[in-house]
Amino acid sequence: MNGRAAGETSPTDPYVSYVSYEQVTYTAVLRKGDEIEARRGNRVLYSGLIEQTAPGLDALWIKESGNRRRRMLHASEYTIWRLVQHVE
Repeated sequence: MNGRAAGETSPTDPYVSYVSYEQVTYTAVLRKGDEIEARRGNRVLYSGLIEQTAPGLDALWIKESGNRRRRMLHASEYTIWRLVQHVE
């Protein structure tokens, strides 16, 4: 097993030709498992996987990359960018 759920890909999968980030303007489009970065300007302050969202509160909870801590973010305080995997 590779540790991923069925249908998930990673940047090292042979069918993923490249990855990029797209800016998210509405937290309602984020889903559990999405990989995001929270930025101010060009600086990445937090990155990780979405665990939970509360679009009405403009809040989201992530499992931080690296230290794996759970963190709540108010999306209005950052620009949110979601990882997009491009398959060709």
